[in-house]
Amino acid sequence: MSGDLRYEAPGFSSRAEALRAIASGDGHRAIAAVLGAAEESPTLDWVEAAAVALTLSNLPGVQRSGLLALSTLIRRFGARVDLSSVVILLDRLQSVPELEGVVADVRDDIEVFGA
Repeated sequence: MSGDLRYEAPGFSSRAEALRAIASGDGHRAIAAVLGAAEESPTLDWVEAAAVALTLSNLPGVQRSGLLALSTLIRRFGARVDLSSVVILLDRLQSVPELEGVVADVRDDIEVFGA
């Protein structure tokens, strides 16, 4: 079928390339860059900041992507993530109906991987 959906890993080449994609103004490129960096970047700080920035969007789909990136970082880096700030974000976003499930998933990841 020509309309089949297939998963494509977002990929990550370098911090510089990811930051160019984030700054490009292309929302899809920015989201892919943050998700790819969350999965593969060896450093945490700049990726965490980029993921938090996505959660500050007014669009639930973009917010969801930021939460997914934070969840990935929590799974990879555990308590090195600023979990108190993440919890504050979750408290703010839990009232968005489209985000209820992903907020619960991130809270579960904090409980399991954040210790």
